[in-house]
Amino acid sequence: MRAWAIGDRGGAGGAPGPADFGGGPGAPLLDAPPGPGTPVKICSRGHVNPPGACLCLDPDCGEDISGVDIVPFDRGDNPPPPPPELIFVLDGTASFAVRDGDVVGRSAEGAELLERWPTVSRRHLLVAFREGKWHVTSLSENATYVNGAYLEKGAASDVGPGDEVMLSTRAVLKVVT
Repeated sequence: MRAWAIGDRGGAGGAPGPADFGGGPGAPLLDAPPGPGTPVKICSRGHVNPPGACLCLDPDCGEDISGVDIVPFDRGDNPPPPPPELIFVLDGTASFAVRDGDVVGRSAEGAELLERWPTVSRRHLLVAFREGKWHVTSLSENATYVNGAYLEKGAASDVGPGDEVMLSTRAVLKVVT
């Protein structure tokens, strides 16, 4: 099985054409597109994948889609928007992206950047996107601050561009998007 990219409308009378279900330049086309209502997963680049896929099957993508919701395929007329990403910049030097449901910490998202701070918990912060807003929830007994305000373990706070989230008393994450 492979992924199908939603492309330009190429068929007669507005019907899907070959460009609608190709997997990218040079990739083989499917014999047939998924039928309307077929359960699929769509990666952030718009590739349509079977519901059991953990990684995007497009050979030029390979994105982790294990946490992507399964949605009914609608022939590409109105593909669901890709899930938004929240970008954190660590101490003004390095950045990493997170999505709804991701955990940030030394053994989670951002681990390669946060591992140098032993007071940052392995699972320090839960990131959620609800009703068009980003929220962070402290999962740690170690300090978490949002714009200088202490966030107790289990407490949540809205965040947006320009906000600062401090994990422990060392790692300052600036919210970019």
